[in-house]
Order: sequence, then C-alpha cells, then structure tokens
Amino acid sequence: MYKYKVDIIPGHGGFDPGACGSKGIRECDGTLAVALKLAYLLNINGIKSNLSRNTNIACGGAKNTKQDVNNQIAFSNNSNADIAISIHFNSAVNKTAHGVESLYSQYNGLLNNNIKLAELLVNEVVNATGLTNRGSKNVGKSIGVVRAIKKPVSLIECAFISNPDEEIWVYDDAHQLVLAKAICKAICKYFGVEYKEHGGDEEDLIEAKVKIADKQLNAYLINDKTYVELRSLCDFINRSIEWDNKTSTATVSKENFPKVNIEVENTKINGILIEDKTFGSLREIAEIFGKKVEWVNDTKTAIVK
Repeated sequence: MYKYKVDIIPGHGGFDPGACGSKGIRECDGTLAVALKLAYLLNINGIKSNLSRNTNIACGGAKNTKQDVNNQIAFSNNSNADIAISIHFNSAVNKTAHGVESLYSQYNGLLNNNIKLAELLVNEVVNATGLTNRGSKNVGKSIGVVRAIKKPVSLIECAFISNPDEEIWVYDDAHQLVLAKAICKAICKYFGVEYKEHGGDEEDLIEAKVKIADKQLNAYLINDKTYVELRSLCDFINRSIEWDNKTSTATVSKENFPKVNIEVENTKINGILIEDKTFGSLREIAEIFGKKVEWVNDTKTAIVK
C-alpha cells in the first residue's frame, strides 16, 4: 500500500507536438520520457504515480487543445492522488531565452501548498542542472491545469527547447534522467520522504545500451539483468503498447497495429490505428458506396471508379 500518490501530466502529445527545437525535437516526446523515468523513480521511493498518458496520444485521446486541457484536469480531479505535477519545456522567439521556472495559481484554493510544491520543483531542477533559476510564478487564471486541478499542483518548465544550448535536456536520455531525479527529489521533500537513488543495497541501477540492428535503445542493468525501455522496443518491432494504471500492467499487441471497428452507412468493417489515425480498407468502403477500386501496381495507386 502506497502512502503517497502523485499525478504526472506530461505536456502535449497526439495532435499536439508542443514546441519544437532546432533539431526537430518535439516537446511532447521529451515530457513523456521524463514522466516515465519519474514514475519509475517514484515507485522506488514508495510513491505511487498516475500518468495522464504513457504514449504519444493526447490525454483521453483529445483532438484539440481545449479538450486536452479539460481531459488533463478531469484525469487529476478524478484520481485519489495527493498532488499533481505537469511537465513541460519552455519556448520563446528569442533563442537566447534560458532557464527553469515553475508555475502555480491561487485559484484552486491551495495557494500555500502550490507555492511550496512549485518552489521545491524549481530549486531541485536548478540545483541538478545548473540552469538559470527563473523562479516560481503565479500565473493566475491563465493556465487551466494549475488553475482547476483541485489538489496541490505545479507546472515545471524544465528548460528552453528553443535554446540550442538547452534543448539537449529534451532529447538526451541521461539529461532526462537528471530532470526526473530532480523532480522526484522535490516530491520526496514535499512529502517529507527520504530520497533513495535505488531500491536498496541489493539493487544497483546502472545505465546501459542495447543495440538492435542499427538502432540503439536505452536500458538499465539491475541485478545483472538488462532492462530495456519497453516502449522504445515496441516502436522498433512495430507493436503498440497500452498501460493500465490500476493493475500496473503493460500490454503489447500481437498485431502490428491495434484493430478498431469502423461503421460506414450502418455497415461495420475492420480498421487499424496508426499514429493516432484510423485507417480502413478502401475496397470495403468503396463497395458500400457502389464503387469499384482499381489497383495500379506500377505506380502503387488505387483508383476509385
């Protein structure tokens, strides 16, 4: 039984990549990577985590920003967690903008707790990274997640993805781990829990690399066993993965892509989900509307007549 629980809300995802760096790095990928590492570290420290998303799909499958924010708020308000942390990377037109900041609001009625959490977050991340401390800031009503979540909550802007000197914190695995450890330490201090680097003397955590063909995956060596990040492995072998927070179970699909049901003119056909987009058989759909499909193999073109 966990004494403390934390909602982790990695920013953006799905339809919304967030800000992008000079190398084409997407904010949504960096926030998710830090969130997954944070969840692992919290578990080591005896703190349960609830992730608002664990794949590159927006919270609750949202299709627009308003829906995404509302889903994130509902996700946290419907959980029994003690606090909520929203993870982001900052961006600015001025490429020299730099540093770390945390955001909070007084409008959820928990101002003192929000300030305490926000200050711990920014101070720990600054101490760990050496980046400039931009402080903790009251954003009032301007950011829905910190305004409407009904528990102590703060949004941490870990670094500037728009700054070429800081975007390494978004995409590099070792830098992401530093951020995750710093956020975990802040959370432990908030709850008055002593931070542990790993699960105990019997469990050594060593960073490792796994090579599959020409791709390199991040891994850890724990008790002489190599543990690879399952999501990266599934991406490589073209499989989908789903995470069940209630049972702490990761399910890898047997099919290359998850199947979905499609209904066209009251007729049900099978489809597949690829990168959050639904695809159905063109021939089956065409036949429903009384059309025929001609395939031109030389040009790999389907012609509907």
